[in-house]
Amino acid sequence: MYEALNADLTRLSELLQKYGHHGQSQVVDEILASLATPHPDLKRLAGIDMWGGSGAVWDVCLIGDDEKLFRQTVVRVASEMDRLKIGTERSRFIAKTFRDWLDKGL
Repeated sequence: MYEALNADLTRLSELLQKYGHHGQSQVVDEILASLATPHPDLKRLAGIDMWGGSGAVWDVCLIGDDEKLFRQTVVRVASEMDRLKIGTERSRFIAKTFRDWLDKGL
């Protein structure tokens, strides 16, 4: 049921770890681990740790192609959240912003 989300969160975690964003990767890893339980932490997936302000998972900066891959993955996570009916105004806004930036080559 969560295969796509699992793959995208795994990719986010790998990218975050690669650039030393250990706090954010821990958040993603904890959400990821919860997907294998009877009660996945979808509330945290939709919450401030992922989508809040400064220090949230989406708010990190990477370099070059990894930044593009990171933004594409965040967009897919937001889309999957909508599919699961847990999307938020904030996750949709950030995904739209990232899509716009990607379309402009930023």
